Amino acid sequence: MTQEFEDLYDPESYSSKSRFLELELCKIRRQLDSIKGNEYSDRVLDEYQRCLFLLFNNMEAKILASIESNEPLGYYLAEFSFITSSIQFLEDSVFNILPYETVYCLRKALRDWVEEDLIIVTSLNKTDNYAFNPKLSYRMDDFFTTVKSDFGVEFTSRLLQISLPKQDVTDYFFSVVLYHELAHFIDYEKEITEGIMEMKFPELEGRERQKKLNHYREHFADLFSAQYIHQAFIYYLDLRAANDGENFTHPATYDRIEVVNAFLEEEDNEILGHIQVAVENVTKQKLSIRHELIEEKYQDFYDYLPPVIENDAQLHGLFIAGWDIWLNHKEKFPEKNPTKIYAYLNNLIEKSISNYMVTSKWNANVSEQDGN
Repeated sequence: MTQEFEDLYDPESYSSKSRFLELELCKIRRQLDSIKGNEYSDRVLDEYQRCLFLLFNNMEAKILASIESNEPLGYYLAEFSFITSSIQFLEDSVFNILPYETVYCLRKALRDWVEEDLIIVTSLNKTDNYAFNPKLSYRMDDFFTTVKSDFGVEFTSRLLQISLPKQDVTDYFFSVVLYHELAHFIDYEKEITEGIMEMKFPELEGRERQKKLNHYREHFADLFSAQYIHQAFIYYLDLRAANDGENFTHPATYDRIEVVNAFLEEEDNEILGHIQVAVENVTKQKLSIRHELIEEKYQDFYDYLPPVIENDAQLHGLFIAGWDIWLNHKEKFPEKNPTKIYAYLNNLIEKSISNYMVTSKWNANVSEQDGN
């Protein structure tokens, strides 16, 4: 940095702070302009976006008024970050790209554990990674209270953010990973594995404690997903990480499979036992089988017909059926080209979910009308 530039730039000066704030306002205004006119599959997102624009407009007015009158400038990093992160997930939650059938299944699972009607949104990435992003999903009571008191904006819903590969939006084999990612939200929300650390490992500290916590978080997410999709996530895990040993963030794949199998086969396992006790203490529920196997409907797949799903347990069972047919019954298709069979299975699962969504909504409307 030259002396001339140092003389010009003073990070503590009012002028520098005001210009940085103005620059940030311009950047976020451009981001907000990019989502104007978006149409969302969930009307609650329209209200969320309205509140987001209102928050920004009120912030902008307050900041510019302060600059105009040379009043002290506040720090708005939390608010800026909140708006920017919200925009990212809103961009990928419009009608034409949202994996709505998958989100519908996840919402069914979420409502088994959380009464609040959170909005599941997705961000599409260019990697092979699936991830839960906790940034906007944590309870931020102090933040939302501040937003309401300082800017007069009240957000009535939280976003639950899940990131998935863009190329896997309609892949019903690999999207089983999203049940695992949903479990991480449940864990963070309910502090289930934190409870295990306090109950079973109070002596652990620092890096050793964090490693143990990380491992229990993964075991919990594996078990949570097994409730809904049996071994389907384990199939994915065995495909992607069959020989992975334990590290700081994850247990060894072999150990993860062993714990899930103990759950599915109702066998004793120390880690499973710890998690079951913690889940029951916190949620007053137990991890239990919440899916229904649908082997009797497999012939529909072979006849290229979307199976008719009768309940939520069978809905989750569709993901199990896709993996089971691919691994064990693929030869029963008249078609022998694997690429075409893969496409047929994905399309039939999607259509089956879509039909169930329409039927469920129709039945709900009929029941409501009958009640009136």
